[in-house]
Amino acid sequence: MDYNLISKELIKYLEDKFPDRLPPYADVPPGTDVKEIAYLQGQQSVVKLLTQLYEDDHGWTNNPSEN
Repeated sequence: MDYNLISKELIKYLEDKFPDRLPPYADVPPGTDVKEIAYLQGQQSVVKLLTQLYEDDHGWTNNPSEN
């Protein structure tokens, strides 16, 4: 699906705006709000989906050594 709606700049912006701050499951502090974790997971899901769509259309991978 080549709609060219997603740019490399958009993906980088979203990664900066919504960094993957989820700790590994074993490191989640006791009492952490489940809703907050679900919200952060949702953000990451959107960033990953848009990245995958861009990669599918352009063959670009988010590899810092290539930039």
